[in-house]
Amino acid sequence: MYKTHRHNEPRSALQPGRITRGEWLRFMKKVIVSPDGHWLWQAGLDGHNYARYRWRGKPYGGHLFAFIALRGAIPEGFELDHLCRIRHCVNPDCLEAVLQIINNLRSESITAIHARKTHCIHGHPFDEENTLHYGSHRHCRACRKIRSKNYLARRYSNKNEVPCDDHD
Repeated sequence: MYKTHRHNEPRSALQPGRITRGEWLRFMKKVIVSPDGHWLWQAGLDGHNYARYRWRGKPYGGHLFAFIALRGAIPEGFELDHLCRIRHCVNPDCLEAVLQIINNLRSESITAIHARKTHCIHGHPFDEENTLHYGSHRHCRACRKIRSKNYLARRYSNKNEVPCDDHD
């Protein structure tokens, strides 16, 4: 059985040197090269706007096909990152084989955006001294202190309400 990659693509079937000239020309007929060098896919796209290409009866990502054909195999555990951020670009010069975590952190997902932040919304730094970690979440220690102080001030602002141990 083949090892599979995203979209259940059999990676071991698509190998450098196995693509014929005719197959490459068929692939390139579906590409328009933009003035800035992007190879824009003009055929089928998947649900996330990535190029889809059938090679020898099996579906592949167009970017995966082009990368392997021109650059060689993708190392095990790696995936392709679109450096140009154009999902239907299949130019191997716009692609880099990286670990999934790197690809995710380079993306524009909410998780990646928050991970790149160096300061909280109030300007306190996310450094070792000022950052609290709860699971995969970061919290600002300075903001937590301020929130706690404000809560206690509101909670006990009524002079008649004094916390005590004996309740008669």
